[in-house]
Amino acid sequence: MQDSAPSHRAKATQNFLPCNTPDFISSQEWTPHSPDLNPLDYSVWDILQKLVYEERREPFANLKDLQNVIRDKWHDIDDQTVKNSYIAVEQAFSSCGKAEWRTYSAHFLLIS
Repeated sequence: MQDSAPSHRAKATQNFLPCNTPDFISSQEWTPHSPDLNPLDYSVWDILQKLVYEERREPFANLKDLQNVIRDKWHDIDDQTVKNSYIAVEQAFSSCGKAEWRTYSAHFLLIS
């Protein structure tokens, strides 16, 4: 998934990706930035944040410590949690009557 960073929208990038990335979606087809359309933003980051900070009373000593905890806790999130987030996004999108969901859904379903 691409955001609207200038490097992602650059002509060279937009020309390279269709030839080298399966199921590429061009920048003209991107949805506006919306956490409701991204399963990770929809709930997985929130779950990860709760795991990282649960039972934590002290601030992290440094960035490396925080990164290590994030990496460890990421592995605690099981595939079913990610799938459930995907399903919730699909239901939210469907309730809006957006027929385009199927175009984007294949890009979100990385875990089958």
